[in-house]
Amino acid sequence: HWCSNCCLLPESEGFKQSHELSPIHQVQEDLGCLLVTAADAQVVLRNLFVPLVQQQLLEAYDPGSKPKRVAELKALVRFGAGDERRRCRHLLDLARLALVFPSCDMLLAALDKI
Repeated sequence: HWCSNCCLLPESEGFKQSHELSPIHQVQEDLGCLLVTAADAQVVLRNLFVPLVQQQLLEAYDPGSKPKRVAELKALVRFGAGDERRRCRHLLDLARLALVFPSCDMLLAALDKI
């Protein structure tokens, strides 16, 4: 994903823009620190978004923050070749939450609240 005026854009949209976009990456590079931050972010995600859209939700799936072993492997495989020393700063899915809606209309109504 790319950042433009504090809005996340899909990579394909980023390339269409005529101005320079900045790639998104973590400020922290140490995996241990990132995982502590991810655990805190996981709680914030759940507590912030689920209550906002509870009435539209079919289900909120909270897998918890990404396990260390899985994060290490992803950083090595996906980013190790190009940025070995700072490969962990590219991990953007350490905290994650899936919100499942029964219909597109309910999803759109929820997006207005978010």
